[in-house]
Order: sequence, then C-alpha cells, then structure tokens
Amino acid sequence: MKALVAVALTAFFAGFTCAAPNNLLDMADKLDKLDRQDFQGAIETADSCTRARNFSCTETALAKALKVANSAKDRDRLTVARQLLDNERKRMEEELRAQQLERDRLAEAARRRQIEDQNRRDQQEAADAQRSADQRRQANMREQNRREQSAEANRSNQRIVESRSKEQERSRRQDELANQRIRDQQKVQDDNRRRSAQAEQDRSAQLEQDRRTRVEADRQAELRRQQAYEKESAANDRQQLAQANTQRANEEKARLERERQRDQERAREQREREQQIAIEKRKQSDEEAKRRKQDEDVQRKLLAEQAAVKARADKERAANDKRMQQDNYIQAMMQGIRLKSRSCPGDKGLHYIVGIRPRIQPEVYSCIDVHYTAICPGSNSGISGVVKTFVGAGTDCYLGDTAKINPTPACKPEEVRVVVDRVTPGC
Repeated sequence: MKALVAVALTAFFAGFTCAAPNNLLDMADKLDKLDRQDFQGAIETADSCTRARNFSCTETALAKALKVANSAKDRDRLTVARQLLDNERKRMEEELRAQQLERDRLAEAARRRQIEDQNRRDQQEAADAQRSADQRRQANMREQNRREQSAEANRSNQRIVESRSKEQERSRRQDELANQRIRDQQKVQDDNRRRSAQAEQDRSAQLEQDRRTRVEADRQAELRRQQAYEKESAANDRQQLAQANTQRANEEKARLERERQRDQERAREQREREQQIAIEKRKQSDEEAKRRKQDEDVQRKLLAEQAAVKARADKERAANDKRMQQDNYIQAMMQGIRLKSRSCPGDKGLHYIVGIRPRIQPEVYSCIDVHYTAICPGSNSGISGVVKTFVGAGTDCYLGDTAKINPTPACKPEEVRVVVDRVTPGC
C-alpha cells in the first residue's frame, strides 16, 4: 500500500519544485504511521479477545491487522497472535474435555451407587418377604397343631363320656337284673340274697374302681400326650427361634460387612476423587503457569518489538528531521547567498569571487562549500568552481571571501554573472 501511494504521489507531483520530495516523504511517513497504529491497535484487540476467549472477535481483529501488515515484522507479529489464538483454543478444548470426563465419571459413580442401592433394597425386600413367609408358615403350623390338639382332646373327652355312659347303662342293667334275681331269690334264699347283694356291691365297687382306673389312665395318657406335644412344640419353637436368631445374626453380620465394604468403596472413591481433583488442580496450575509464562514471554517479546520499533521510528524520525533541517538549511543558503565577480588591488587581470550569506539559526553546518558557475555575457558556457569554507561576511577583498576564478573569464569582472549551483557541507 505504501509503495502504491508513493508512486501515485510521485506521478502527481512530478512537476512540483524541489520541495515536493520532502512533502511526499512526509505523507508516506504519515501513512506508514497510520498503518502501524492501525496494525498495533488490531493486534492489541486480538490479544485481548484471545485472553477473553472471544475467538470471533480475535479473527475479526487479525483480519483487520492482516490488511495493514506492511513489513516482515508485522507478519511475524501476526503469526505470534495467531499462535496465541491456537494455543488458547487448545487450552479451552482440553478444559472442556476434562470437565466432560469428570461429569461422565460422576454420572457413572452415581449410576453404580443407584444399582447397588437397588440391589440392597431388593435383597432386603426378599429377606423380609422370606421372613414373613416363614413366620406365617410357623404361625399356621402352631395354629394347626393347636387345632389338632384341641380336636384330639375333644375326642378323648367324648370317648370318656361315652365310656361312662355305657358303663352306667351296663351298671343300670346289671343292677336291674341283680335286683330281679334278688327279688326272685329273696323268697328262697335270704342268705343267698345277702351274699348276692354283698357280691353285687363288691362287684359294683370293683367296676367303679376299674372305671375310675381307666378314666385316670386315659387322663394320664392324654396328659402325657399333651406334655409331649407341648415339649415338642417348645423344642420346635426354640429351634425356630434359634434359627431365626442365627439368621438375623448372619443377616446383621452380612449387612455390617456390606456397610463396611460400601464405606471402604466410598472412602476409596473419595480418595480417588480427591487425588483426581488434586491432579487436575496441579495440571491446571501447571498449565496456567505455563500459559502465564508463555503470555509473559510473548508480552515481553511484544514489548521488546514495540520498543525496537519505537526506537527505530524515533531514530528514523530524528534522521528525517535532521535531514530535513539540513536540506532546508542548504536550500535557504542557496536562496540567500549572493555572489559576484570583482578585481582586487595588486592583482590586475584576475577575477575573484566574493559574496555574502544569510545568518540562519540554528546553524546546522559550521562551514559550507559554495559551488558556482561564472558566465560572461553572450556566452553559452561558464566557468565552474567552488568557494571552500565560505564565510560570506562581505564583498571586499580583505574582510570577505576571495576565491580566484580559474581560468580567468574573457569579460570584465563587473560583467561576469555568478550563479550558485549548489551548497554542500564543508570542513
């Protein structure tokens, strides 16, 4: 862009005076400064957007910087800015991947805990259902045994009552027969009647005793059966209670073992999480320190480049200012110096150059050389020469400069026209 502008301005101002090149340089320098300012502002915006992770903003700023990147250093700086953008994108992608891995790991751990909790609940519900079924089965067995014992007792009592009724009926019939026999035999044998009555009484007593014995035996047998049943039922209850206690103890032991294993697993997972977090923190801290160091290195490099660019710009500006001041000084001298030809006493026939010069402050050069051309009237060529260390204090032959014109012009000294060709630094 700078070259195109310079060419265009050169073509446009080709017909200007000798001051035009300086104006073109000024304009080109100003355009360069504007480009550098735009480039530096775009690069700073890109770096700021990169640090804020606003990558679209960074791309826009880099595209703007690319348009005004006129030098190899500008392109190097643009490459550094793009490298910073790529590094920051990679860091953000790594952070997002680490966060996704942590979320996946936590979700998986939560899912495993839910499965374990559901398995424990299912096992507990199955155990509760089994205990309830066992308890109902045991209650049903006890109720069945009680009903059977009650039915057996009722049947035994019924048999006793029936036996008693039959015995009483038999006794009643026997008594009636005996009474009948007694009444029949009473008339014949009183003694036999008495003996028969006594025998009958003895037999009734024996029958009653036998009946009582049988009733007592039945009662004792029933009692023994009841006691055996109760003993067996108590033994079964104790065995079932022992089994239930053993089962509960085993279940409690298993539960405690599961709790212990679960606590150990949770502690292990907690340690792993803490270790992972510590590793992630150390990694993040290392990456942050590395990123800060990289940013600091880049910043130092940028500052160094900016300082170097500023120093070069200052140096170029100072050189341009000095060169411009020198050019202006020489130009002012050329415009202000007045030379003429004269003769001096004692040197008849010789021509001398004398003249004065303006006193311009500040004095850029302490001494100057003035190049001239002496031309006679009607001549197409002149005599060139130089007045070394021109002082320009006067036009006489004693106080000012006197430079002999060699060869001597053919015309008179006062007829010679002296033209200042150029002024150069002397001494």
